[in-house]
Amino acid sequence: MTSAWRLRRAAEQDARAQGLSELASDTWLDSADSRGAHLACGFEETGRVVHFRKPLPR
Repeated sequence: MTSAWRLRRAAEQDARAQGLSELASDTWLDSADSRGAHLACGFEETGRVVHFRKPLPR
């Protein structure tokens, strides 16, 4: 059992103990490994976000 697996399991148990019904997480769109790990842990993708910024001249 990896430490990441134990950490996720502990987080799930703690969330249930607090009366929560779900966990949320995020990762970068181009991180295929992380997306795959999330899916393997039972997470489902709910959407995609692109963040924008515009520096203002001084």
